[in-house]
Amino acid sequence: MLIIHISGFFFIQFYKISGKLINLLLIFVFICKTFLFNTRKKSMNISKGITILMSIFFVLISFTTCNTKEEISERDIFIEEGSYMGSYWPTTGWRSCSPDEVGMDSESLKLVYDYIANPSVNTEGIVVIRRGYIIAEAYFGEFSQNSRHSSYSVAKSFISALIGISISENYITGINNKVFNYFPAWDSDGIDTRKKNISIKHLLTMSSGLEWNETNYYTDTSRNDVFIMAEENDFIQYVLDKPSEFEPGTIWRYSSGDSMLLSGIIQQ
Repeated sequence: MLIIHISGFFFIQFYKISGKLINLLLIFVFICKTFLFNTRKKSMNISKGITILMSIFFVLISFTTCNTKEEISERDIFIEEGSYMGSYWPTTGWRSCSPDEVGMDSESLKLVYDYIANPSVNTEGIVVIRRGYIIAEAYFGEFSQNSRHSSYSVAKSFISALIGISISENYITGINNKVFNYFPAWDSDGIDTRKKNISIKHLLTMSSGLEWNETNYYTDTSRNDVFIMAEENDFIQYVLDKPSEFEPGTIWRYSSGDSMLLSGIIQQ
């Protein structure tokens, strides 16, 4: 019986890889021959042996059906279907189409799915967009299409785009506008003149010159301005209160604080 279990295991693995009906038949024939051989040796009732064999056969069919459904519901549904209908702007929703319609290989994307679906990778979700169309989409664990995540620095790209839109719509006259025009706290006596010289352009290029520490993001959170700001009730005010360290436009330094001030300008 141990031989049956071991051999059956390898045959089932072979079946899962190929997915062909012939492999299932080979499994059943092999088990029949081995089982009947043991039945004759132990003088087991033949009709009882046939009943057991039929039970094994239906178990194999059930296994096959469940495995096929799992693959269809997860791996294959990851790949979108449909035709490419031309360019559009996704104002109310995204269109979807087959990857092959927009020059991407569906089988290669399935290999991507095999990698990201591994629990050790800890993937929460993936959306692949090509030429404005969703061509692949999947979510894992407790996450879904409606799950919310912190955007972190992704928001910086949106903010800079919104600044451009605001200029094109004449809400902002240009990137050389001084930032103090939007924050009255900076337009008063006693304010460092370097702050008054900060322009929107300086914020967009992260060269405001404001004191900011975001270098050691995880190693020392007690000194990291992002973590400190996150504990404040007013993020923008926290950045406005930071002192100037350099002349605007002279030093580049990665600063979520500069982007935060841009969001304040958009709110104005």
